[in-house]
Amino acid sequence: MRDDQLICLRHGSLFDACDGGCDNGDAAGTTLPGIEVSETHGDVFLTDDDYTFAHEGGIDDDDGPSSTSHLQL
Repeated sequence: MRDDQLICLRHGSLFDACDGGCDNGDAAGTTLPGIEVSETHGDVFLTDDDYTFAHEGGIDDDDGPSSTSHLQL
């Protein structure tokens, strides 16, 4: 997250945290799909029956997408 936007670790595109829309980078003009989640004591859980948890990710995750971000920090 940065400035209320989700950062794609693969391409560096920024998605609005409220509506999922993107207006920059490789994903410009796309919108993230909505999913159902719940929150308990600060932890967020996936509750959408159309999706399953694959694994916990992160920028050092060798099994996940690589970062080819076009952003300069």
